[in-house]
Amino acid sequence: MEAIEAIDHEKELRQLVTIIFTTSAIPSNPSTSIVDEVLESFNFVPGLVNCHVIVTFDGYIVVEDGVETKFKSMKISAEEVTKYIEYQDAVHELFRQRFGLTENMITESSQDEFPIKRRTTATSTIIKDIDPTTGAALTVIKMGKRIGFALAIREALKHVHTPYVLIHQHDWTFLHPINFTKLVDAMDSNPSTLHYIGFQSRKSLKRKIRPNLPLPEPIDIAGIRIAPLFFWSLSHFLSMVINVCRDGKVWTALNVQTLRDEYRIVCGTGCICRYNSNKASEHRVPMQLTEEQLYIGMKHGFLKQDNELGDVKSTETWLGSAWSTLVSVFTAPVAEEPESKRQKINEQVSAEEEELRLRFRVFEDLWLKGYYITSGSKFGGDFLTYVADPLTDHATSIVIVLDSSKLSPHNLVGYGRLARSVKKYCVLAYTNQYNQLCYMTINHTSTSSRQENK
Repeated sequence: MEAIEAIDHEKELRQLVTIIFTTSAIPSNPSTSIVDEVLESFNFVPGLVNCHVIVTFDGYIVVEDGVETKFKSMKISAEEVTKYIEYQDAVHELFRQRFGLTENMITESSQDEFPIKRRTTATSTIIKDIDPTTGAALTVIKMGKRIGFALAIREALKHVHTPYVLIHQHDWTFLHPINFTKLVDAMDSNPSTLHYIGFQSRKSLKRKIRPNLPLPEPIDIAGIRIAPLFFWSLSHFLSMVINVCRDGKVWTALNVQTLRDEYRIVCGTGCICRYNSNKASEHRVPMQLTEEQLYIGMKHGFLKQDNELGDVKSTETWLGSAWSTLVSVFTAPVAEEPESKRQKINEQVSAEEEELRLRFRVFEDLWLKGYYITSGSKFGGDFLTYVADPLTDHATSIVIVLDSSKLSPHNLVGYGRLARSVKKYCVLAYTNQYNQLCYMTINHTSTSSRQENK
């Protein structure tokens, strides 16, 4: 029975966790002794060698003879490049042996081009090994140029199909047994609290503690004891792989780009997401999603709204006193109001909710028709619609959501003038007596002639 349970746990872990193993050129190339030692330590984690693994090899910059080699920035000589290429082939074969790939495996190779800056791209060679007999899978990504740890992880995440990922660098070894299934269960049962579990190293445990800063209090979650972190470490951790927005914001440039490319959801003002901190704030992460975008994302299953942690407010932790002070300063007492005024406010809120529901319907209907949709407030409307990405095309229509199907003559004239001034079609969205969604398009003759001449 114990053997059967162990097999079930291994299969379950394979379905939950993918390993991203990052490596680059090191002085010991082409020897694989360091990687071999790391993979040997995987035996401390039951079922880990049965998980799918993605290995990334960073690119390099060739320096001239006589120039100092810098492995950290991947500036290496031609001789070291030869050793590094041999190392890549040897590591690839080592992973095939360790992760159960046999002679029956199927190998596919492809090329990919991806952005690393606004106007700079890089290429990679992707080799996928799949063994139909054992179910083992190995993906090797060789970067065409030096892109660094973070971008290598970003490219690897494109090939992850599990809800969790283990980020593992090539010189870190496990020293003690770890029950990954228990860790994943804890994260799965506490999705709003536990997104990331970092593993301590001997070096980090010896770091000095600031005298006036109290230690974080460990907490028990699903039977495991976890201490909150003062900082995010990128060395070695188990994390969720989620397409998540917190408080209506998307916090990574990769998710911003994914929403744009795969789901036609344009964050912010429709401009490109900036990595540079000196750019306008609305073009940097985190980028704000509208209520309509959140509604579509959660309804169709590609967004998950994640709320702020509520435990900090109620639990007396090392931040508890500071939080209580802020709450007492900014929380105003609630004043009593007359019943008539309260009734008017309730009616206004109800009308606003009804209008919001109609906006959701219009946004979803246009989105399902294949349009890119951004805010139309800049042009005096509710939405702007695009037939292609807003970066490459102008908006064709400005959409105005009406709370009534009745339209006065002066409003009709005003919408026609709006269409002429912004050089777009004006689309009026409303519901008829059967609560069916209807559209009416208004355009000036000069506007239509311009559209036809394009």
